[in-house]
Amino acid sequence: HVINNPDNRGDSCNFVNYGFKLPRYNSFGLPSYPGNYRLGRLRGSECDTIYTDTDTTHVELVTISAREKILKIFPNPAKNYVIIDYGFTDWSRGGVSMEIMNELGQMVHSQQLPMYSGFQKMDVSNYASGMYTVYIKRNTQIVATSKFIKQ
Repeated sequence: HVINNPDNRGDSCNFVNYGFKLPRYNSFGLPSYPGNYRLGRLRGSECDTIYTDTDTTHVELVTISAREKILKIFPNPAKNYVIIDYGFTDWSRGGVSMEIMNELGQMVHSQQLPMYSGFQKMDVSNYASGMYTVYIKRNTQIVATSKFIKQ
């Protein structure tokens, strides 16, 4: 699909469904990213690499911590599903889980997130209408939080 005028709002963005023709038909879509593409970068290089090093400076830890707090949920409001994007999770610091709570503070969903994943598509068609809070946790510490509304 193509958004011809991404700076314009609504219909004026000139969205064209199937507006980009691929050289051949592929029913599965574009290829997925490899499973290890978030391994880090080589120090001193502007390019992403598959090099990792646990020796970090204080400045890099602050940057990683700030990046890790990014969490996006869409569409919002949702009817049948939401996509939860936690793409900046720092996997070198251990496994991560996700919890979804309703307005009453009751947990409606909990799961461990697959290592090096970046998003989850969640079926919310059976959720009651209302506001839900998503928590991304490492051990018991919350590293990111966001909300969505189920219509």
